[in-house]
Amino acid sequence: MAIEFEHKGQIWKADTPQEAIELREKLEERNRGHTTRMSPWTLYTVYELLKGVGDAQNALLEAMAGKMWITSTELIEQLGLPSELSLAGVLSGLSKQLKAMGLMTSSLFQINTSWNGKRKVRSFMLAPDFKAVAELNGWPQEWKSPKGDEEGIHW
Repeated sequence: MAIEFEHKGQIWKADTPQEAIELREKLEERNRGHTTRMSPWTLYTVYELLKGVGDAQNALLEAMAGKMWITSTELIEQLGLPSELSLAGVLSGLSKQLKAMGLMTSSLFQINTSWNGKRKVRSFMLAPDFKAVAELNGWPQEWKSPKGDEEGIHW
């Protein structure tokens, strides 16, 4: 049975009293001294997103989690994609899943576009609040089991 508690107007869930205490402490520590917007990311929404997207989208999110900012060129290389158009397809699939959940793409990642001479450089950064909540539950390291096998997931 899940334990629910409210923090800054948002309902959070944990499986055990100890997990609830640890999550509450981390949330309070993260927000201490800051006025922050309401985050859509809870253990439940992170789980729903990660279980609802395909392998390519999961790989994309893991690649983004590995660096503060990662360029589209680095993502294409890391994911083994043939082109920017292929990367756009992966991003589109991720955007569709977010839309189905009632979330905006900007709640999950930011895109920065800059120019290096005449060359456009796109960089991506995973939202810190998504990353923090996901990492509380061992993502991505403990999520390496085959799809459908939730043994490593602490829900």
